[in-house]
Amino acid sequence: MVAGFVAESIEDKITERFRVSGYLILEDVACDVRGDSVVLSGRLPSHYLKQVAQAIVAEVEGVGRVVNLIHVAPPSARPC
Repeated sequence: MVAGFVAESIEDKITERFRVSGYLILEDVACDVRGDSVVLSGRLPSHYLKQVAQAIVAEVEGVGRVVNLIHVAPPSARPC
């Protein structure tokens, strides 16, 4: 191990990529890492964001499989 080097976990890499994605709502997506598989869960307001989350995770080094269980549900309607 190189002195001063801290290995990032897959979960840490995903969290960082969600944070810098520009889509702040992705920070609410839960990630369960099991070996090289990642299970995504939570709720997002559009199918587009669901796919963005999956694409971001699929590009993380060490991820071999993504299971996307995110539910798409529009935000609750606000009363007038």
